Amino acid sequence: MEDFKEYKEVIKDTLDEILEACPAMSEKFYLGGTTPVSVLYLKHAISLDLDIHTQGALEPTTQEAKDLKAHFGKRLEWFEADPEFGIFRGTIKTGHSEKGKPIFVEIDVFSNFEDVEKDHIEKTSFSRMPTLTLKGYLATKLGCLEERHEAKDLYHLYCLARKPGWKEKVEAGLKSVDPLELKLNQANFLKEWPEIKKSVRRTGGMTPLDENDLLGWVKSLGAPKRKIRPCGEQTPGLP
Repeated sequence: MEDFKEYKEVIKDTLDEILEACPAMSEKFYLGGTTPVSVLYLKHAISLDLDIHTQGALEPTTQEAKDLKAHFGKRLEWFEADPEFGIFRGTIKTGHSEKGKPIFVEIDVFSNFEDVEKDHIEKTSFSRMPTLTLKGYLATKLGCLEERHEAKDLYHLYCLARKPGWKEKVEAGLKSVDPLELKLNQANFLKEWPEIKKSVRRTGGMTPLDENDLLGWVKSLGAPKRKIRPCGEQTPGLP
């Protein structure tokens, strides 16, 4: 999928249908991950994922998973179900299609291990379900750097740092990451950037996105501060 407007419609329609099946989820759960941040703020990725977390610690999710299955029927397939830990992962066949093929959205329903911080979620006009704030996104991505070492996390943090008022916050947060873990993430990113770049080009990414500035920023992590080019300064980079 390349059209961002259509992408937002797919996410909103699917989320609305989820809340139609489970109205209580609008009060007890929130939408986390990259999807709400991209849709509402950064527009830096097309993420066909719905990461739905409990707001409270160790809250059960089994009934919600059953209700969703009852509503969607064959359109929802849970490929992982762990009621003990409140984890359900699956795919939903949406009512949207692209080039004659149905669009699928991945859905993860999680029971959080701790209560979500109040300033990490917010109510917006996009959905009746609370969504992750930029502060919550920053905290999540910093945690990911030490937990999973996925190259795309540094791309997400770079995009957040380019948003006015967030450069200093991102840099301050990165100082809290273990230096060895940060180096592992740097190495993974630089190795996998050619593949990540294809996705960024396909989805448009942020406009404009300066590839040299991005790579220079990643290489500089842990080194003395450098300037991140503001969004309004266009230089040759990704098309």
